[in-house]
Amino acid sequence: MYLTFFCLTLLNLGRVANALEIPTELRKKLLGDIESKSLNSGMEAGGTMDNSLDPMRYLVGGGDKFQISIVGLPSQEYFPVVDPEGNLYDGELGLIPVGKIPLAQAREVIADKVKKNLRKNYDVYIALRQIKTSTVSVTGLLNNPGTLSLPGNMRILDALKAANGGLLPSPEKFNFRRVRVRNGDSTAEFDLLRFLNKQDMDQNPYLYPGDLIALDQIDAKVFVAGEIRDFVYGWIPVKPGETAGDILDLLNFKETADTTSLILQRSAGGQGTGKALTFSEARPIAVFNNDFISIGAKKSEGRADTIRVTGEVKRPGTYPVPPGGGSLESLIEMAGGATDLGSPERIYILRHSKRNAVLQAMNSNPNGNGYPIENFTGTALQTVRPEIASSMSDLEKSGDFTLLLVPPKEESVFLEDGDEIHLPRKENSVYVSGNVRNPGVYPYLAGAGYRKYIDAANGYTNKADRKNIYVLASYKGASQIKDKKDLAAGDILVIPAAVEYKRWSAVFLPIVLSVPGVLSLIITFIAITK
Repeated sequence: MYLTFFCLTLLNLGRVANALEIPTELRKKLLGDIESKSLNSGMEAGGTMDNSLDPMRYLVGGGDKFQISIVGLPSQEYFPVVDPEGNLYDGELGLIPVGKIPLAQAREVIADKVKKNLRKNYDVYIALRQIKTSTVSVTGLLNNPGTLSLPGNMRILDALKAANGGLLPSPEKFNFRRVRVRNGDSTAEFDLLRFLNKQDMDQNPYLYPGDLIALDQIDAKVFVAGEIRDFVYGWIPVKPGETAGDILDLLNFKETADTTSLILQRSAGGQGTGKALTFSEARPIAVFNNDFISIGAKKSEGRADTIRVTGEVKRPGTYPVPPGGGSLESLIEMAGGATDLGSPERIYILRHSKRNAVLQAMNSNPNGNGYPIENFTGTALQTVRPEIASSMSDLEKSGDFTLLLVPPKEESVFLEDGDEIHLPRKENSVYVSGNVRNPGVYPYLAGAGYRKYIDAANGYTNKADRKNIYVLASYKGASQIKDKKDLAAGDILVIPAAVEYKRWSAVFLPIVLSVPGVLSLIITFIAITK
């Protein structure tokens, strides 16, 4: 008997694993090499349904069929079926109400009723021979919502999967923490995330005929990352009034997790923002939509790096990532993604306190991989105007960082501790400055050359230096001079004044302008001396 019970229990675990689409490795951990199978929704061949159900949680209802046997009286055996009102009826036993009570309790109720009708104290054997069919309704933005007829040994999560075309709905899209079930005049809420992460079976009850199951989309959520070992993590729905402690209680942590501290990044500032907190300090702090919680690794497992995300993201701030474990995409996701004003295609990285090391490396190996040294200092600067060369040299001295532009469609960018990811604001204009007839702001035209913008500004003035046009790009407090062929949205197209005009205005024009004054002075002196 114990062997039978063990095998049926494993089969039941297999059904749950299939229903949740548990990864193969986790399935093996739960079931070993036993192939998972579905439970028979009808009569068990040569046995009963009792061992495949949790008798403390399965509620008896219309359609459940029982076997009642009186030990010692072989001819006294009954197979009554529960009616839609939840009653068992037999001509000899009478009416036995068993609807909406647990199976274990129903067996006791039936046994007591039978024993009262017996003249001697016989043992009574009660078993559930066949389970009911539960007709339920599922609402929500699923693939196939509506009315479903499912075996009574299935649970809420099974119904949601069936109403979604056989696929588990996305826990990051739908609010698994507030699944509403209405039956008659009663309504209950269940937290399926607690079932998935903590195996709390009370949060995933068996289906009951007439259940109306509602699954809503997430309206408020927090992002959880770090040393977490769970079926579901990342974006987690948050209920009004919940604290960080409520979220932590939903999680399982890896052995490498530092459970003494976490970082709570608030979406709108406030208590605990961006600071390392102990779990006891964090527990009473309220959490809100778009907050971020990170569980770091133990020091012995490696210190978590910190990377700052700034600009047009929904939740700018400093985020911890394990060494070598951070990617550009994951950090932007932690920061809530780009705002409506953000321009992800123009994202760049500021590598603070690394500029000197980069320059030294290139000086020691000018022909190696990376940028040639002329891109920063050296002979290339001698080929451009002195004032432009000076600006380029000053740029490298203006801040202790390296500017890393992220190429379009870059799949992965290696990040380092202390990096700053900046997502700039969308720009749909180009600024035309200097010696054109109508300097100002003009709409950006993808793929258009710099001459298009000069034409839009009604062309050059007579003072324009057409050979030394350059583009100025702004990057969070610093500017970079680029070739005019690299013009992009948000850049400033600069048309400087010609050297000849500068000499005329700086040297000859003051002399010319001073001539009338000198002549006037001479004439006045002659008149006085006469």
